[in-house]
Amino acid sequence: MQSLAAARRQGAAAHGYAIARATGLRSTTVYAVLERLEQRGLIVTETASTGGRHRRMCRLTPAGVTAAADLARRQTAT
Repeated sequence: MQSLAAARRQGAAAHGYAIARATGLRSTTVYAVLERLEQRGLIVTETASTGGRHRRMCRLTPAGVTAAADLARRQTAT
């Protein structure tokens, strides 16, 4: 969520591989989490071609922005 929130602030989408690199998580873990976030309506995904590669680009929905902000507040409070 944090990587997606940062991308949202920059007006961009994030792709799974970049999220995996930024978080240190395995890409299989990241894509499983992204799938759950999409099912819950927190992100939307689209396929984009960049440099001849197809990437699954993710953007936070308004509900996802709210959830990311709530998460950041909870982490700051502890």
